[in-house]
Amino acid sequence: MNEPTFICTRCHSEFPVLERREFEGRDYCTRCHEAITTVCHVCGARIKHTRNHGTRKTPLCECCLHARSRAGVQDYYYQPRPIFYGRGPRYLGVELEIDCGGESDSSANEIMSVANAEKPIVRDNFDAVVALWRRGEITAAEAQRRLDMKPSTFYRKVRRS
Repeated sequence: MNEPTFICTRCHSEFPVLERREFEGRDYCTRCHEAITTVCHVCGARIKHTRNHGTRKTPLCECCLHARSRAGVQDYYYQPRPIFYGRGPRYLGVELEIDCGGESDSSANEIMSVANAEKPIVRDNFDAVVALWRRGEITAAEAQRRLDMKPSTFYRKVRRS
């Protein structure tokens, strides 16, 4: 009696049905299935190599990547993917290792909230320069030059004052 077979989507060879591995609605032989997929290091989900958001040694599916990025403490091998918006200059951050953060997410989150808090830009002459600008005695560009502020920072600080 003939054993049922199938044709692999990738290599187009015929194999016994017992060797069939289905992935994303397509049938693959065991070899091709292993060649095009990997297993998420965190949740164990099978993902395509092209959709791996981790490293080769520590593959991550998209869900686990987002879950990890929200966590306070990352493991030693964690590498965030940089995301660049627009075409302007690129500003890169630094990695900060703090001994007192330990392995506690709450301690790490507390430290990160302090580190990521918006720092007030204080200029001794801010009120005086803004008063001159509001009276029309100097232009906005001149006020920004005197305060050494970019236009966006200047207008944001004026709105808040």
